[in-house]
Amino acid sequence: MFERKEAALGNLGLQQAVDLAEVLELEARWENLPQSAAQRGVALSADGLHDKQRAYAAYSARLAAYNVRYSAGHLAKPARGTPARLAAWLAAMRDLFSRAEQDPRCACPVHLVEKAYRWADRVALLAKKDAVERVPPGTVRATIDELERLLRWCENVASSPA
Repeated sequence: MFERKEAALGNLGLQQAVDLAEVLELEARWENLPQSAAQRGVALSADGLHDKQRAYAAYSARLAAYNVRYSAGHLAKPARGTPARLAAWLAAMRDLFSRAEQDPRCACPVHLVEKAYRWADRVALLAKKDAVERVPPGTVRATIDELERLLRWCENVASSPA
């Protein structure tokens, strides 16, 4: 069921695509915050906790507004622990941002790309493969290209012998 809903993300109206892209970027920002502290080898400080709470509040408010406006619940999070599942999510994000990039208000989703890298790192670890090279994009178009590159990487991991 998730794949069917994901496949339709590129077919959203432009405004809905931009709004969903913003929700997903805020969600990724919130989800990435504890990893940022952990990657630096430090515990989450009081300031870090407040940052995380503010990020969640921004995401939650935007998600509520999105759900009211479009009467369509935000998609459930897919399991992304396998190359095939991560590839499906990456394809959906690529399609969504391909649609949303037509609006100049669509910001470059740096947090979403970092989330994609984190999940790719997990897949690489589980598959005993080298981690994917990080090439942080600076534009929405570069993000789409990077999501496509990560998608191809997932397909290669899935098709290669363990």
